Amino acid sequence: MTSSLLMCLINKLFRESLKCTWWHSNTLLLQDATLTEKSPEAPRLVKILDEILDMRDDGDVLLSKKVKLEMMGVSKVYGSPQVFALCLPSCQNTTASGVAFFNTHGPYYFTSGIDLSSHLIYTPLIVNPIGFTIITYYNYPSAEYFIGLTSIKINDKQVDINPSLLTIDNDGFGGTRLSTITPYTTLHTSIYRPFIQLFINESRALNLSISTNPVSPFEVCFNASDVHETWFGPEVPVIDLVMHSEDVFWKVYGWNTMVKVDGEIGESLWCLGFVDGGDEARTSVVIGGRQMEDNLLQFDLVNERFGFSSVLAHQTFCIEFNFTDGYM
Repeated sequence: MTSSLLMCLINKLFRESLKCTWWHSNTLLLQDATLTEKSPEAPRLVKILDEILDMRDDGDVLLSKKVKLEMMGVSKVYGSPQVFALCLPSCQNTTASGVAFFNTHGPYYFTSGIDLSSHLIYTPLIVNPIGFTIITYYNYPSAEYFIGLTSIKINDKQVDINPSLLTIDNDGFGGTRLSTITPYTTLHTSIYRPFIQLFINESRALNLSISTNPVSPFEVCFNASDVHETWFGPEVPVIDLVMHSEDVFWKVYGWNTMVKVDGEIGESLWCLGFVDGGDEARTSVVIGGRQMEDNLLQFDLVNERFGFSSVLAHQTFCIEFNFTDGYM
């Protein structure tokens, strides 16, 4: 596939996918693709991406199981697996490029030389029996991707959560959903309140000063002058999203936890990038775009599993994908 067609397709696919411009200019990778602009399959792929793009207002771009049906056709053409992966750059890198991989399990090389496909941690993708978006037929399973979050820890201390909120009931309520169009992770009120309280308690050990004028939609902000910055972002309590097993967890560092904003009087603040989803939230936890940035995320539709790995933990960023090792 030539780079001009790739650029056209990926820009169509990710244009305006979030309020921040993740996909300023990007590259779409299809394993073993020999497609050119004049190939008979080119219009079909454009149609597939157009149909996926049409879901932008009703469901997540890419993060919908409609992609699985469309990918099956592409997979048959190329004899490759039904899998896609995303590496979303930070919104603060507004002119930087992220990368999306279709129909390949890897390798995913970065400029540091590391192949992050070998560092992915997997948890099962879960089916919500009841869909609730326009793209879902009545009484059919949800078209969105859910994972089995079982607990949340802050500095290894567990947040007090009613376990029933983290499971999906017969009416499709509860559980944990992945959403690229939700800017920040939202938590059911009964999860959010103990979550921010524990985060504040753990922050005291770092001598962080809580701002009395937080910036909406955030409730917990710290004066940036008090916050030490590291490779992993602002030095704040570390959050672990624990999956189906205690040793399977998504570690959320300061770079993904906090959002830098200007306060009402021009002061610089670091705010906790988790928001209250309300006490009637249909989904108890919605993992948003900020928490996905600078993580390699793989959706393995064949094996029905979700793989994740922080690129920060490997001393690199999503903008540092290596395009020279056999891809282009």
